[in-house]
Amino acid sequence: MNQSRFNEEMLREAACFGDFEAVVELLNRGVNVNAQHDINGWTALHWASKRNLLRIVEILLINGADVSISTKTGDLAVQLTTDEKIVKALDPNKESVMNDTDISDTSLPMTPNYLKNAPLCYKVDTSLPRKMPKVEAANLEADVIQESHISKPCAHLPLKSFDTFKQEDSCNHEMILKIRIADTGDQDFIEVELSKKEATYANLVNLCCHELKIDSRYVERIRKLPNTILRRDIEVRRLTDYTEIEVVLLMSKVLDSNAGSCESLKPGSKPGEVTTSVSNGYQSISMYKNQRVLY
Repeated sequence: MNQSRFNEEMLREAACFGDFEAVVELLNRGVNVNAQHDINGWTALHWASKRNLLRIVEILLINGADVSISTKTGDLAVQLTTDEKIVKALDPNKESVMNDTDISDTSLPMTPNYLKNAPLCYKVDTSLPRKMPKVEAANLEADVIQESHISKPCAHLPLKSFDTFKQEDSCNHEMILKIRIADTGDQDFIEVELSKKEATYANLVNLCCHELKIDSRYVERIRKLPNTILRRDIEVRRLTDYTEIEVVLLMSKVLDSNAGSCESLKPGSKPGEVTTSVSNGYQSISMYKNQRVLY
């Protein structure tokens, strides 16, 4: 079997299974879209029509499939389908689809191997065949040809553990965000999970306030780094995993509420001096860097 006939057989097989990607790849290789089977005379269009695969029929017609080609038993592609949309695509002048009694019940003189022993997942192997070794016996050569173009079954994938399924399910229902308070000496983020079903602006603000231990009254805006302000629910729903978010605070209100405590927290501060730093839920060690360490 030469390369062109091999590709033609692959095209008919892909059209039969509805493997759209394989059909497009083979057509891009320049495979004859109207190539007929040597025994039954079926083309890729006949198989797509028989299987009621509208998407395959459309791509074949776009690439020059001939609707007037008949099989060895005289059947046209339009006579093999029960899908009204396919009938209109093949014959726009036909008013309505034929009933089941009008559609010919074709009995093929042979059944292709990819139908008789169909694999569990319908993906056609469109890779180029390996060069056949030269063999003397004709029956051995036929076996090599048959083995080389039969679709490869799906590889058995290793079973996933329960923890893997649980992790994948969590990823499908939650988005992971990285948050921090803006304009502080602490540049570290913390990771939080926001439910995709509850991805609203209000829920995002509440989540940030809870995790960062701040009052929602002090939140001025929510910033998606580097320079985008979040305002609406739809903007929150468009966020992706590991998006970096900053909570910008109204510093005047924070200072008014914490002036007394901030004044006494910082060692060595002068009377009346108020600190303007806000940390992410913990006290910075830099405040005590000049003190003696006891062992």
